[in-house]
Amino acid sequence: MGTSDYLIVHVSPVGMGMSRWSVGHSHSERTICHINPHFRKEIKTMLSRRQFIEWCGRICLALGITSVLPNSAKAAVTQNGYHIPADYTNSLSNVEFIQQILTNPADTCRTIMWQTKKKLGTPQLEYRMIKSEQALWGQVSVDYLEQQGNGTFIYACRLTGLTPGADYEFRIANGSRATGWMPITTVHPGHFQMLIFADSQCENYSVWRNIAEAAHYRHPNAALATVIGDLTDNGQFYYHWKGWYEGAENLLKSHIFVPVMGNHECYDPQWQMCLPEGYLRHFVVPHNQSTRFPGYYYSFDYGDVHFIVLNNQFEELDGLKPGLYNEQRQWFLHDIRKNHCPWKVVLMHKDVIEYESPSPTQGDVYINEIGKNFMPDFETCGIDLVVTGHLHVYRNRRHILKGRPSDNGPVYVLCGLSGDQLYSVPISREFDKATAPQPENASYITLDADEEELRLRCYLTDGKLIDDMLLKK
Repeated sequence: MGTSDYLIVHVSPVGMGMSRWSVGHSHSERTICHINPHFRKEIKTMLSRRQFIEWCGRICLALGITSVLPNSAKAAVTQNGYHIPADYTNSLSNVEFIQQILTNPADTCRTIMWQTKKKLGTPQLEYRMIKSEQALWGQVSVDYLEQQGNGTFIYACRLTGLTPGADYEFRIANGSRATGWMPITTVHPGHFQMLIFADSQCENYSVWRNIAEAAHYRHPNAALATVIGDLTDNGQFYYHWKGWYEGAENLLKSHIFVPVMGNHECYDPQWQMCLPEGYLRHFVVPHNQSTRFPGYYYSFDYGDVHFIVLNNQFEELDGLKPGLYNEQRQWFLHDIRKNHCPWKVVLMHKDVIEYESPSPTQGDVYINEIGKNFMPDFETCGIDLVVTGHLHVYRNRRHILKGRPSDNGPVYVLCGLSGDQLYSVPISREFDKATAPQPENASYITLDADEEELRLRCYLTDGKLIDDMLLKK
């Protein structure tokens, strides 16, 4: 075979980000691609300069020698949707509050969200398998939220087609600037861990920061994290969201976040009831197919667990947007009956037990209206664990069936607080099987799950273990 049958690509750097490209034929040069003679004769007339650069880049991509390519060529090279990541020399430093949000299906999808004070001109999200020579662009949407004169641009990018069990990384780009690469971990088969916080609402969010940081560094491999409602003290105040995000910075970057709405997300700046605009804009959660209440409730599978995130802010919302309970209940019954995961776990903000008895005949506590509405369905549908918040105390009731303590039925755990708003709640002799040391302080839960076991542990901020419960199938 003669030398005329080979295409030689010469790449010579010329100045900042520029290269000179040429084609040659020689035994003394490295031959990198066999070319049909008829195609070789027509290559100069068939290809534009951009097409030629892209074509040559594809050769380099296939051969794994992309380091010789300039950024302009890397951006142009696409093959089955992939491109060669550019070498950004300038840091994109005005991006804040980066978070990974749970997306359905969780094993192949993820939503990345972030914020800026000034709108990015050409926001892009680039992702790839760890250290891969090939990357993809995600489609970025932009929203704008203004609270108390503070404007925030909120970006979201839903990634699809991820390989289950593979490790990915992403970065955010705008023009010639980009952040560093940050990890994404998809669902791995078998065991996983979830970090559970409740009521992180604060005045200055230092307590929230301390416990979020402690849990993150103590459990770096936890896949998921959630706050069971009342993330902030007031969901329509900019400075509350700012304080919450700053406290959760490392937690949100490193663990997939599962948002749950609470009643404090439904107050306006005058502390009157309002629709939860701030919450709904800050978190793009999985679709529930509702036209009236999108983002209010949802479900997802992760590993061997089916999670159902319910909304029980009826007192706050019914006067503004009625119908949530009835719509959500029909959705819940349909959702749970079509699911076949070994474990079923409910996350919802308000608790099922009332500790302020209106009369001596009801004993020290009683099942409240939330409990009366939800608990019969939980029993009928085989819910294993119900995690609640709202009362800012830790109480493990173990199994409750037909309104009484039992050896069977769903397990109900009131999961404490992660903020600085301390409440005084009496301990029930009948229901509360495990409690936190009194007076109450911030705590969090780890939930470990696999096909055969759910294990729930509760820790104080300093790492002291105060409860340990194992459920088996």
